[in-house]
Amino acid sequence: MQPRASLEGRKRYKSVKQLNIIQSQEPDAPKSVPGFCNKKKERTTTMKQMKVMVTAVMSALMGWLGVLAVPVFLLVGCNVADYITGLLAAPYRTEQVSSYKGIRGIVKKVCMWLLVLVGAWMDILINYAVECAGISATLPFMVATVVAVWLVVNEIISILENLIDIGVPLPPFLLPIVRHIKQAVEDKAQVGEDSEEKDGEDKENE
Repeated sequence: MQPRASLEGRKRYKSVKQLNIIQSQEPDAPKSVPGFCNKKKERTTTMKQMKVMVTAVMSALMGWLGVLAVPVFLLVGCNVADYITGLLAAPYRTEQVSSYKGIRGIVKKVCMWLLVLVGAWMDILINYAVECAGISATLPFMVATVVAVWLVVNEIISILENLIDIGVPLPPFLLPIVRHIKQAVEDKAQVGEDSEEKDGEDKENE
């Protein structure tokens, strides 16, 4: 008879060997999902590229517009806010919201931007005249900036009136301040009207 210890040792050896064979036949569990990781990296890269592009475009736009940049961005926000508050205030004014009125409001906003564009054309003509006169000076967008500021103030007044119709309580000093700013802009821009009035008075005296 063989010793009992040797029989137990052979059994343990066979069981360990069979276990190793089974483990070697099983496929390895994936440590990570390469497709998911690649998609995540691609999304991160795309987001970074979009941020860089947006930053570059905004920087170029700010550099080109100069002093006109802030009024232009404010005008964009005021156009959106005025359009939304106008739609919200329509039921309180016993007005029916229709597609015609909506399109008319959008056309009105587009015409505001045309006014700013006309002001920019005037600035380009002024700079061209200054350059032709031999003066080495580049003037900023003065006319376009005044036009944009005036339009922003008008939009703010319209927004406040919409909020009043909706029933939002406003500080009593807010609307008068905005109207005062509008009047100040109009007074600063009255260059040609004063000269025309003086010319008319001189002709009448003659």
